[in-house]
Amino acid sequence: MIYASQHSTAAGESAGVRGECPSNLDQTTLLPYQIGEVPSGADSCGPWVLTRKPKVGAGKASITCRPVDQERREIVLSDLLPEQLNARQARNHRRSVMRSRTLLMDYVQEYKLCYLWTLTYKGDGQHDWFAMTEDVRRFQERWLAKYGLLPYVIVPEWHPGGHGLHLHMGVNTFVPWQMVLALWTDAGRHQLAGTVKAPKFAKGKIDSGSCAKYLAKYVTKTLNDAGAMAHGDPIKGAHRFYKPHGQVVTIIRERFRTEVQAYHHAVSFYGGELPAQEWDSRDAEDWEGPPVRVLDWNPARARAG
Repeated sequence: MIYASQHSTAAGESAGVRGECPSNLDQTTLLPYQIGEVPSGADSCGPWVLTRKPKVGAGKASITCRPVDQERREIVLSDLLPEQLNARQARNHRRSVMRSRTLLMDYVQEYKLCYLWTLTYKGDGQHDWFAMTEDVRRFQERWLAKYGLLPYVIVPEWHPGGHGLHLHMGVNTFVPWQMVLALWTDAGRHQLAGTVKAPKFAKGKIDSGSCAKYLAKYVTKTLNDAGAMAHGDPIKGAHRFYKPHGQVVTIIRERFRTEVQAYHHAVSFYGGELPAQEWDSRDAEDWEGPPVRVLDWNPARARAG
């Protein structure tokens, strides 16, 4: 699981490379290998980049070695056996899903989305992915004209009952359903737009964590379930969710000379507590990029939903 997201560079990001370690932490307890050992790929790496959220409550950070002279391993797809190619595509797909899921959850919680709506279609429903995308684009234009950059997220889902597509929407401010319905009905082509309703468990304001969990599960299934497969191969590059253009999740990137120093800083930022869960690319035989280490102080958040 790789932590990746859209980002804006925080004002406090370090422009240089830090080189000091806090003295109150034992280095030998922080690395997955002994100090005297050189991890695979680390000898030709450049600075280690610590990526984290600006708030402690986010609970996750990643440490990545930025290559300097190291050439990226070239993969010639035509040289792979069919089963190797299928396994590689499945692996990349899983990673893509997790990146999208993490980005959505981070966005929902940073912008404090706390109201949920479900937007549906009339009659036999909408079964055309491209038409749905156009409907969302028109809805976004009308939302922007009415509410400006009021944060929201829209996640498509193939209806489990075969009714085609519908949309799950989260916003951070109460908007009367009649207003949402008016914008949605106006946006729907061919008079297909149907109803707007709240989920049974969320008739009013809920916490952003619950909102994130609810929406994240649809990010995982949108382009994967039987409904999507029945309508052809998922569109490459298709959005798993939609949000206002220009609104990004804030992350901070800091550079350190060694992995130990980056780890020390991350642990210090989280109050000296060691992460509850870690993932290291050096334990994955099929990892193709520079070394990456993911630290999670709140692993339940990643599994929720």
